[in-house]
Amino acid sequence: VELAPTDARIRVRIADAWDRLGQYDRALESYRAALTLDGANSEAHMGAAIELARLGDVSEAESHFSRAGEAAERADSRMRLAIAWAGRGESARAEKILRGLLTSHPDFEAPRRVLAVLLERTGRGEEAAQLGKEQ
Repeated sequence: VELAPTDARIRVRIADAWDRLGQYDRALESYRAALTLDGANSEAHMGAAIELARLGDVSEAESHFSRAGEAAERADSRMRLAIAWAGRGESARAEKILRGLLTSHPDFEAPRRVLAVLLERTGRGEEAAQLGKEQ
């Protein structure tokens, strides 16, 4: 950071590291710092959306997700957001993202597995079983 204090990309990488360490508050702080330097940074908006979802701030998470541009289009980013929502008990939000992924990436198996678990945990075992048959 000291070598490139105005480079938002470095702040995003630092935030990603905090995220991997489970330090979601620190990750969010670093994503916000990146956005201060570059308000259009799609990776920072997506990262902020995921951290805010984990922390339970629905409206701000959705605001950042809507500004995440191409980062929000990537399947791995949407998977991370869906898992964050599911972890906060926001099953409907997670399900919407997962079903969207199944439509746009029918060969991507992870959303099908995560959705099946989500459906099971929300008392929708028959739907989960049907989802498994659709493979």
